[in-house]
Amino acid sequence: MARNEYAQFGTYALMRLVTLREPKAEIHLLPERVEGMRGLQARYPGLPEATLWFDDASRLAALTNTVASADGNGVIQQRFEFSGTIESNGVRWPKQIRILQDGKPFFELRLQTFEALSK
Repeated sequence: MARNEYAQFGTYALMRLVTLREPKAEIHLLPERVEGMRGLQARYPGLPEATLWFDDASRLAALTNTVASADGNGVIQQRFEFSGTIESNGVRWPKQIRILQDGKPFFELRLQTFEALSK
């Protein structure tokens, strides 16, 4: 269960995109569009390999990965879908995050407010 939760929260690190600029991150652009989106495959130590999907406006629209199931009996195909934008102190974040596991709705978050704190 802990591995599953760590992978879920690790997705937020990838969504920040700046994490992918670190030397320990490995990324490469996929050559073909899928569903009209460009894909960026990402590997980051300790997290499952993920593909970040960007729309024509270069906004993060989705993220796909495979994680261990919470019960430890197999793997789960995940798709995170991002829509809308909420902004604070120059930080843009999806207003809605939806997670599908094995193609079925699993989690949905809708932000009403968002505050990015400065260091």
